[in-house]
Amino acid sequence: MDSYCFRGLKFHRDVIDVRKELYMVDICIRKMIELSSKKYSLLQDMLELTRAQSGTITEDGIENLQKLIAEKQTKIEEIDKLDEEFTSCFQQLKQELKVERLEEINNASIPGIKELKDTVGRIMELLEEIRKLESRNIENAEKLMDGLSTQIKKLNQGKTINAAYGKNVVAAPPSFFVDSRK
Repeated sequence: MDSYCFRGLKFHRDVIDVRKELYMVDICIRKMIELSSKKYSLLQDMLELTRAQSGTITEDGIENLQKLIAEKQTKIEEIDKLDEEFTSCFQQLKQELKVERLEEINNASIPGIKELKDTVGRIMELLEEIRKLESRNIENAEKLMDGLSTQIKKLNQGKTINAAYGKNVVAAPPSFFVDSRK
């Protein structure tokens, strides 16, 4: 009878441990979904800012471009904070489920796992779209800088030519003839 009681306690402890692990997994997944949703929203904002940058990469739009870059930097910093929290939760999840990557979790019975994977997939697509647009913006900015550089060189050449050939002669005091014959 004593061994039966001990076996019953061990079984009870095992059930509690499993429930505790499932609870931790559930909490981690919910938190990761929440963080991923916030990140997706911030990335959508970044995409809009990146699109706005495309229109301001002109000689006249430099000031507005600087404002957009500052706004994007704020979004990037917010995303970095979310990523830190996400990584922390993911480390716990990997430990509990004994996996290394999110793709390795194939258990559809884990609540929220499909939603998490879908959200992360949408984030990856959005990041790719931002990356492509950012590459075009960099290319356009480089063209603008090359054009401005050429204009500056021409201005400097004009100044050099003007300085060499158009020196202002220092005006000498006017001379007066004094007729001393009178």
